[in-house]
Amino acid sequence: MKKLIALLLFPLLSLAQDGIFLKDGSSVKISGDTKIYPGKNRLYYRNPDKRRKSIKYDKLDYAAWEGKLFRTVTDGGKSVGYFLLTDEHGHSLAAFVQNKSKYTGGFHSAYKRYDVAELRAGVISQRISFTNSGRDDNPAKRREAHQMIVRNFAGCRKLLDRMPGGEPDQAVLAFLDELKFTPCE
Repeated sequence: MKKLIALLLFPLLSLAQDGIFLKDGSSVKISGDTKIYPGKNRLYYRNPDKRRKSIKYDKLDYAAWEGKLFRTVTDGGKSVGYFLLTDEHGHSLAAFVQNKSKYTGGFHSAYKRYDVAELRAGVISQRISFTNSGRDDNPAKRREAHQMIVRNFAGCRKLLDRMPGGEPDQAVLAFLDELKFTPCE
């Protein structure tokens, strides 16, 4: 019961104060000049004039900064990190975006990999992964992600108002490039 109450109050508490909060109850204070960037297995941060530090996801509970909310969830026994985009009574939309690059035939091409997840009570119930490339399966997966967001978060008008118009596969890319938390009412 305590976990359910904490899960329901989580979005309200997390936006009240910026910082990095660990599962053991401790926290790392950050300033407006602190640079925070999630990696594959850990959250990196750097305060001005100090060296870079990191926290493994299995020790991290959540981090809040600049209107963003980053949270860890367990997936297959492993801690993974996601930006929470919205939460409505334990039903959340989360995303993780990675900048990647590929070298082929001496040419460098940059692209982004997107993981979009629907969470129910902190557990991943659906996940869709795609890139911003024009490969055949990516536009279909982006349209599927758009449909998932519109269908499952129809009650969250503020979130859906952030979704640009136009082709669904392109709209979802523009939407996911802004990883700010939007509370539902």
